[in-house]
Amino acid sequence: MDEILSEITRNAERQFSDKEMDTLCNKLLQLGNVLKDCPGKLQYGWIKDLQLRLQINDIMADIGRTPAIQELYRLYCEDHKERTKIILSLYASGYFNQ
Repeated sequence: MDEILSEITRNAERQFSDKEMDTLCNKLLQLGNVLKDCPGKLQYGWIKDLQLRLQINDIMADIGRTPAIQELYRLYCEDHKERTKIILSLYASGYFNQ
């Protein structure tokens, strides 16, 4: 995982084509302009405006198309699956009933 993150940091410009980067930057600027006028918490779970959430989802989908991010997500899913197995086996063994 550290290797993937280092690759993203060293070669961020290779994650997107120039056109994709321009599009993503424009979307982020538009989002920033909207958010500067939003009151309250600006964490995703607290945002009630459906259009704003769709805008954020669109940006995240663009970012998620990069191979490095897809690989990080695959690793996350593997790790999550393994942790779930461990927790379920602890429950089955009665570990939490002690």
